[in-house]
Amino acid sequence: MLPESRLYSFLDHESGFSFHFLEGQKLFMELVQLTDLPGSSLSSYRDMVLSIQQLVTFLKHGESLGFYIDSESPKYRFKMETNYLGLTRILLFPNNLEKIPTKQTGLARLVKIFPGNNTQDYQSIIEIKNLSTSEIVNQTLKESYQTQSKVFISPSSDQSLLIRKIPSTQKAKASKISLEDYIKKNKIMIDDFLSFDQTDVESIVSKFENSSLSYLGSKNVKFQCNCSQERFILNLKTISKEELKNLYKEDAFVEIKCDYCRKKYNITRASVGL
Repeated sequence: MLPESRLYSFLDHESGFSFHFLEGQKLFMELVQLTDLPGSSLSSYRDMVLSIQQLVTFLKHGESLGFYIDSESPKYRFKMETNYLGLTRILLFPNNLEKIPTKQTGLARLVKIFPGNNTQDYQSIIEIKNLSTSEIVNQTLKESYQTQSKVFISPSSDQSLLIRKIPSTQKAKASKISLEDYIKKNKIMIDDFLSFDQTDVESIVSKFENSSLSYLGSKNVKFQCNCSQERFILNLKTISKEELKNLYKEDAFVEIKCDYCRKKYNITRASVGL
């Protein structure tokens, strides 16, 4: 049985860079089971999941985010909602695309939601022109987060790596070496991490610590949908009485399926006030 996917964080104290390693095998397996994608689309879908999921790294306690891709050619929509705890749900529409392109054109939108009701959410829109998903995320990191960060996708396993230059603080100055130069200098080490096809915590932590990186911690990353009978009833109650009558006709209930987890709910006429 596969262990829960985890997002690990490590630190290169000497150079001032952090490493965030996503072991995403179980997460990807769970998400694939909720789609009707053919084998030709799985590689691109995998890259979407593994690169966008790295944005959890930038969330603080209580925060969550939504990341959306509106592709124009071919026309499809991708939506990921995740939070600081690593609980994630993803929607691909239509979910039976014959082929997801390796390069995409359209719009990407990031919505960051802060805890409480006193702070406005943050939203950023990025124009996409013939970019891969990892390039879209890297552009988001540069333009929306304004950080020196880069996401890498493993060529052989369901894993990804984000390397981030630590910004300067009152207690510590930022490293003088640029992100690009650091990546070039450590290419062999980075390639080695990306080819490390292991899933257990001890092996992964040892692998990074053996490269003189300090282990900061990790968190589970898994699929979870918060749909419920009550939520669907509340949504239906926002529809006008006339529309509800047309929806139900003479039926005692309507069957509604969640687009995220594909669970089915039978919503009775009485529950929506008919």
